[in-house]
Amino acid sequence: MEYLATRYLLQHLIPDISFSDLKCHPEGKPFLDNSHLHFSISHSFPFVAVALDQQPIGIDIQVFQQKIIRLQQKFLSPEEQILFKNEIEKITLAWTAKEAAFKWFGEGKVDFIQHMPIRKLAFSEQNAHLEMDFLRTNPQQKLLLTGAIEPEFAWSVTIA
Repeated sequence: MEYLATRYLLQHLIPDISFSDLKCHPEGKPFLDNSHLHFSISHSFPFVAVALDQQPIGIDIQVFQQKIIRLQQKFLSPEEQILFKNEIEKITLAWTAKEAAFKWFGEGKVDFIQHMPIRKLAFSEQNAHLEMDFLRTNPQQKLLLTGAIEPEFAWSVTIA
């Protein structure tokens, strides 16, 4: 169902899409052959998300699960764990930010703690704003993400 839902969303966003043009890089990042458009997809039952842009983009969505608290040390440094205050919603937001950055990069071989430290987290009325040092690019760069904590899930998307 999630596979079909993402295809439906792509068709909605790009009406003239030919699904035969959907390809995957060896690292797994999907792309459109013969197109200047970049996209990213994510799903966490029962939700799906698709982001589309003219530059590389990454999106992630994740429903809240209690187990993320015990798993956070696998993707958050001790400093980041303090920033996200052991709260399921905020830890899930951090996970989606790192997954979105991973998808944006698209070349694999990324250590979520060493290569993607989240330096800032701020909330506006409806969105979260995250700043990450992405250390796998040369030169290293600051990556900005936006997202939100919704009632059942968190999501993040790269914006720069």
